Amino acid sequence: MSVYRTCLNHFLILSFLVLLFLLFPIASFAQTAPELFITWQAKNFTPAGYLGKTLPIRKTVIDAALELIDGGRLIDLRNKEIRWFVNGGFHKSGLGLKTTSFTVSELSGDDQALTAQIINYRGKDRRKTVVVPLAKPELIIDTPSQNKFVAAGLNNFRALPYFFNIRQLRQLSFVWKVNEQSTSGNVQDPDLLELEIAGGEPGTEISLTVHATNKLDPLEAARELINLEIK
Repeated sequence: MSVYRTCLNHFLILSFLVLLFLLFPIASFAQTAPELFITWQAKNFTPAGYLGKTLPIRKTVIDAALELIDGGRLIDLRNKEIRWFVNGGFHKSGLGLKTTSFTVSELSGDDQALTAQIINYRGKDRRKTVVVPLAKPELIIDTPSQNKFVAAGLNNFRALPYFFNIRQLRQLSFVWKVNEQSTSGNVQDPDLLELEIAGGEPGTEISLTVHATNKLDPLEAARELINLEIK
């Protein structure tokens, strides 16, 4: 009887261990590999309230940072050599060099490949590459109504520039046109157009165009055209 109980106890213990093995994934017992994290930030312009990622264009300065996580812990890299590469070419290296900056080439039209390499961490070189998408300057006309209908009377339109290499709006020049005829924006705020729409037949269409140019770089420009309809 005691032998039976002993065998039964062994069986129950073995069953319990098998159940634990099935309930917890194998990965939970394995040691995870060190993981590198690269973050980046484009140092160009987006309107206030923009919640998306600011994307670089040609000649944009990009700041980047590196962290290493191992065993759930943030690793001190002060004594580790860190090398940075941009589009496969060597950029910079140094002990504890967790941050760097680079400028997108004036001639570049492709996404940027940013690589960080930690030399000899736990007997191996650790390497990570991220792709930084390259954009172009953009313009959006903010209208009084999202459906592009306008009423007779005074209407305000604002040009919202994205991704220009500027710090302030005054570094851009704005040209507004209504039905292909030039008009002036607000003297103090040239990105704002105050347009007086005279009474007209409902359904009459009005084309509104704005063109923005970086005063320090005429090749950095964008244009937006919308068609409005009097309601």
